[in-house]
Amino acid sequence: MTAKNIVLATIGTRGDVQPYTALALGLKAAGYKVKLAAPENFENWVRGMGLDFARCGPDSKAFVTAPEIREYLEKSVLVQIRDARKLGLDFIKSITEDIYFATRDADAIIFHPKADFAVDVAEAKKIPAIMAAFQPFTPTREFPIMILPWVALGPWLNKASYGMIYLSRVLYNKYLNQCRRDFLDLPPRPLVTHPTTIGNERLPVFYAFSEHVVPRPHDWPEHVHITGYWFLDENPAWEVPADLKVFIEAGAPPLYVGFGSMPLSDPVAGGRMISEALGASGLRAVMARGWAELIPTKCGRDLQNIFVIDEAPHEHLFPHMAAVVHHGGAGTTAAGLRAGRPTLVCPFLVDQPFWGRRIARLGAGPEPLPTKKWTSAELEHSFQTLCGIGDFYVNAQRLADRLSEEDGVARAVELVREIVGRP
Repeated sequence: MTAKNIVLATIGTRGDVQPYTALALGLKAAGYKVKLAAPENFENWVRGMGLDFARCGPDSKAFVTAPEIREYLEKSVLVQIRDARKLGLDFIKSITEDIYFATRDADAIIFHPKADFAVDVAEAKKIPAIMAAFQPFTPTREFPIMILPWVALGPWLNKASYGMIYLSRVLYNKYLNQCRRDFLDLPPRPLVTHPTTIGNERLPVFYAFSEHVVPRPHDWPEHVHITGYWFLDENPAWEVPADLKVFIEAGAPPLYVGFGSMPLSDPVAGGRMISEALGASGLRAVMARGWAELIPTKCGRDLQNIFVIDEAPHEHLFPHMAAVVHHGGAGTTAAGLRAGRPTLVCPFLVDQPFWGRRIARLGAGPEPLPTKKWTSAELEHSFQTLCGIGDFYVNAQRLADRLSEEDGVARAVELVREIVGRP
């Protein structure tokens, strides 16, 4: 008897793929046959982990760094919501057929919220499907949907704001219903339908974050599970390169400054402001270029206080840092908290402001500083605040101790076994 075949379908950047990889490896170790469907630029990386790979969307780096995306990021949240349909439809078209072909032999599907055509496939194949996300999408009276910039709207409006989830089907319903007919021989879905339902049945939901970071809302139903983070220690043998080690040990522990896959509209200006702020504050930093190709600028000063890297495993690098400054992606936020380091979030879009507010609420860092509000003076003030308030470090360390007691992958595998059955 062959093992049950579980297909995991995720899209997006490294922060979307790496936790799914951790879960895929956990399921494989538990005896399941596993395939990970992800953007094509992650194929070599996923296969290098010993996993079967299927394409789920085009090169995400090329998509994120395209000029129209840079322009989109400069718009306000409400304008971004308005313009999402045009950008989103091309994106949906690029992944829907991939999801269909990736899941043809699936006995169960675990899918990213943006890959929700997997629900239609599960309906047609009559197999279990589980949504797995890194930020909260389930309606609650306790806080609004995380893509909105407000902390609270009141209980009724908080819960009502999650109606925006329906937009994913409303905006693209005509195209997705065409795919239901052409690929799956299914009738059309109603115009207003929740993307994680089959008929009247709500699918199980896994949230790969910690209840110590986002306490479970009292009004969430039983089919919603908070598992803890899905950490992937991809290279346990990695060591800090010699030149970086010399820099780290040459003075006070440096800041980490990096924005991952987020593209700055003007990386030269961004690098200049960061360099000026670091120079004026007297702080040292390790700067990661990221997809923005961030570059420090001399600005009349030498750059002995900045060490530039392309990238490094966060789980190995962050413990050497005094504090971390980043975009607030769910994965980078988790890595900083796991390392017990005070955090300054400089959010760009979507869930990043939410995580910045959570950091501040937990007392593990200052209020977030959106990139649109950057000036050299504002950055200097935030850097000084981040490093100057001892309670940030104490609270971050306490949180790291709590996270060390969790095993999110093991909990998720246990839940999959309950929902899908044994391998």
